[in-house]
Amino acid sequence: RLLNAVDVLLVSSAWGEGFPNVLAEAMATEICCVTTDLGESSNIVSKYGKTVPPENSQELASAVLSFLELPLQIRTEIGRGARKRIDKYYSICSISKQYMNLYCSAVNLSEGS
Repeated sequence: RLLNAVDVLLVSSAWGEGFPNVLAEAMATEICCVTTDLGESSNIVSKYGKTVPPENSQELASAVLSFLELPLQIRTEIGRGARKRIDKYYSICSISKQYMNLYCSAVNLSEGS
């Protein structure tokens, strides 16, 4: 319910983010996201969000405003694309397949050694 009340999600970390789950959760809820360029953040949001350098409050504010100034229909379309991206690359099914492929390749590598 909380994410459904958000117009734009902002993740303004200055250091240490690996995979901020809140980005994927917001995108799965069809919310436009702005994030600092740390860890996997830019890969997660891709073209469906905005990534700015850490510790740059002016660019963060500008990125948030750029989303808020868009017509609701455009933000909705971006949000739908964001959800599709999360479903495709970060769903449980997708992630489990990636792990299985990794494990299988590791076993094949060790068998050939």
